[in-house]
Amino acid sequence: MSEIFSKIALVLCSISLLLILLYLLDTFREEFSKDRILTLCYQRPPKLLTRGISRSGMIYLSYSIRFEEQLSYLAHHGYQAISIYDLLACQEKKQKLPHKSFLIILDNGYLSNYLHLYPVIRRYDFPALMLVTPDPESEVFTQFRGIDLPLTSRQIQEMRVGNILIGSHGLTCRPFSKLSEEELMEELGESKRILEEIIGEKIECLAIPANDFLDKRTQTLAQNAGYKVVFGNHVGTNNHRSNPLNLRKITIKEDMDLSEFKKFISPASVYRQRILFDIKKSPIMIKNFIKSIRRKKQTDPRASTSGELNK
Repeated sequence: MSEIFSKIALVLCSISLLLILLYLLDTFREEFSKDRILTLCYQRPPKLLTRGISRSGMIYLSYSIRFEEQLSYLAHHGYQAISIYDLLACQEKKQKLPHKSFLIILDNGYLSNYLHLYPVIRRYDFPALMLVTPDPESEVFTQFRGIDLPLTSRQIQEMRVGNILIGSHGLTCRPFSKLSEEELMEELGESKRILEEIIGEKIECLAIPANDFLDKRTQTLAQNAGYKVVFGNHVGTNNHRSNPLNLRKITIKEDMDLSEFKKFISPASVYRQRILFDIKKSPIMIKNFIKSIRRKKQTDPRASTSGELNK
């Protein structure tokens, strides 16, 4: 009997090692491919600001200088800025993307994005995507009260005219995985409605809040609400094979200097970041996956019917 268990354990270990090897090879292929699309996410003001060290604008000035250095490097080293719709067109085989394509994302909709990053993007005439949390009383804004502010409707409209595509970060940017289905539908639908009223066009891009898990429920409800693109929190680049309802991104660290930035976006660095992220997040993903299965069973009418029959 023990010999049988030993053989089973050996087979399972062999299968596990094979799956790990396939994962490493597939990840390597994607991150070192010529059609990799860098998705650079600028998420929040510098951490120093949250400690109230400088309200004179010096930290913001430093941040905008670093941002301009990074865009200048990309512009002068063969990188081509694209919009999210260019990526979708490529996935639908309607157009080919240039080599070394990249996409800029601005998160949450802070006033600092409008004052310090938007002018830089305009100078380079780059398209970008800004994911906005339309509720000004949400925690993503109240935690920076006195330091940063949410954008006004007029500023959002101006940025849209300036080639900044607008997307949703949820109504309040609460973790989607912790919401009931009714709460999540409101989070997705109401944010979409408010932003569409502001800019007068469809909102089709969504990003889940930081440190949250993108599950099938969110993908399904987002698609039903009319979103064509969903950014999760997985680290990595995208390509023409990427699932538009589960896109990856790279969050650029606050006040990262140019030498750090060059290393950070290199294929080897992103490959390493992606693997480390997947290892770190795998227990949480498994836990949330189990939760989603339980939630599905609770809401599945067939499951409740079978339970009643068994009684």
